[in-house]
Amino acid sequence: MTIRRLSEDVFQRIAAGEVIERPVSVCKELLENALDAGASRISVTLLQGGKTSLIVEDDGCGIPFDELPLALERHATSKIFSLEDLDRIGTLGFRGEALASIATVSLLEIRSRATGEDRGGMIRSEGGSVVLHQPLPCPEGTRIQVEELFFNLPARRKFLRAPGAETRRVGQLIQEMGLIHPEVRLTLRSEGRVLFDTEPGRDTERALRDHWGCGAARSLSVSSGGVEAELWWSGPKEGRTPLVLFANGRRIQDSSVRGALLAGAGTCGGDWLVVLRLPPEDLDVNVHPAKTEVRFRRPGEVFDLVRRGVAKLVEGGTFGDHWVLPGVPDLSSSPSSGEPYRERTFPASPGPTLPSWDRAFPQRVAEPRTTGAPRLGSLFPPLGRGEGAPSSRAPSLEPEAVYLGQAQRGYLLFDGPSGLWVLDPHAAQERILYERLRDSWGRGTVQSLAVPVDLPGSLAPTVESCRRDLEGLGFRFQAPPQETPEGWKVTGIPHLLALYPLAPLDWLRLALAEEGVADPATLVKRVADRACKASLKLGERLQEEEARTLLRDLRACETPYACPHGRPTLFTLSWEEIASRLGRSSS
Repeated sequence: MTIRRLSEDVFQRIAAGEVIERPVSVCKELLENALDAGASRISVTLLQGGKTSLIVEDDGCGIPFDELPLALERHATSKIFSLEDLDRIGTLGFRGEALASIATVSLLEIRSRATGEDRGGMIRSEGGSVVLHQPLPCPEGTRIQVEELFFNLPARRKFLRAPGAETRRVGQLIQEMGLIHPEVRLTLRSEGRVLFDTEPGRDTERALRDHWGCGAARSLSVSSGGVEAELWWSGPKEGRTPLVLFANGRRIQDSSVRGALLAGAGTCGGDWLVVLRLPPEDLDVNVHPAKTEVRFRRPGEVFDLVRRGVAKLVEGGTFGDHWVLPGVPDLSSSPSSGEPYRERTFPASPGPTLPSWDRAFPQRVAEPRTTGAPRLGSLFPPLGRGEGAPSSRAPSLEPEAVYLGQAQRGYLLFDGPSGLWVLDPHAAQERILYERLRDSWGRGTVQSLAVPVDLPGSLAPTVESCRRDLEGLGFRFQAPPQETPEGWKVTGIPHLLALYPLAPLDWLRLALAEEGVADPATLVKRVADRACKASLKLGERLQEEEARTLLRDLRACETPYACPHGRPTLFTLSWEEIASRLGRSSS
């Protein structure tokens, strides 16, 4: 096929789609710009969840009239000026992409007056093309109106959710931003109604009470080596452990920090707010188009700081405590102290230690304790290739293997008596998590919900018809006093499902096949897929202790040589083969 250059129009729409996914993406970018501008008041107004109209107003420093056209150009920004600035980004925005991307996929109007300027101005664009730029009397600050989002991308527009769902996303974003910026008054209006309006002069404690709907939260500040973590906890609760995470004022998602939270909190549920502050040069925010992912220069130190701080808070830290944790090792360059967090990714299930890796692979069936629970042999058929006896290139039991290190691409290397072992950490942990899930399934452990969830009327007849099968899986229900679709409640879900960030109703829908019957095999497959996604990614750096733990857990698996999808977990290069390739004698 012939390689061709994309037209500027096509390229800009693709680039815009990487940054702007839905109304909440627009709102996030505009909120960050307003905060960078030093705003003390920010107002958001929605029509149809932001699909028809989204307006963000602030009282920040504003944009000079002559610079309004430049604000809509791609890669034009006031935040950075050189490559060196990318190494120490101290603002929320920096790429100069947001306004240009929003303008490309919407009808955009900006009204702004810079602080100290006598005149303001307005600029209007349609699909990225400026159609009007003129002076206009307006107050200091900026007002940005985005209309008909994705009007020129109908395929993207039809995938937007219902207005109510999009409004909830925006509302959640604004509430979370209010936690880290309680001094800023944030207002959200939708369809003419005020949905959210913060009080001036709030502090984080008051913001959390409003957000979590509980009394005073516990807090603890920990610091080490220039890294500070402020932790807020709602207290023990049954169910999930939601995490809101900020790094240098930026709302992010990070699996290692979540792992540190779970490692430190153990089984203590509840809401968490973690605010990280570290030198800008230690945080790389130029990783993801939406800026929701970051890289820490010293990830091990951040992990251990959060883990130890969470453990201290759970043990009995009180509001306003501050602890300096001395001697926190940099896990990116030294072995970890204590239990590696990867062990806590999925609960271990007790079982016999295998005497050898060379045993055949019979399915191990645990007898269910719950009446009507499905037998595991039918739920976990052999998956993939290579699930029988080990191949000739798989190492036998050699506990004296010596860990050599990690290859550049992420593979783990071990020096065994019979040769060089090469282990794929993602495939290995996928196998470990799968077998732990298999062995734990069907034991009748139910996670009761602190607040029962109302069952939609559309699902009630299906639940009623296959209630026995669903309760055999570990779901629990409360039936209404009369035979009616209204009034059903979900009171419990299988314990293992509570470990994953998915709502009870979503798990219930996953458990139901398309034909409207309870399908255990379907649910288990989907849960196993989520365990796969929770596994280590190839290329993640592991410490020696973590690598050894991974190998030890893999050795305890019934089928250590292949992941559930059939990919090999490891192989060996015999010393004879290595010597032959190097032209040396094998003796």
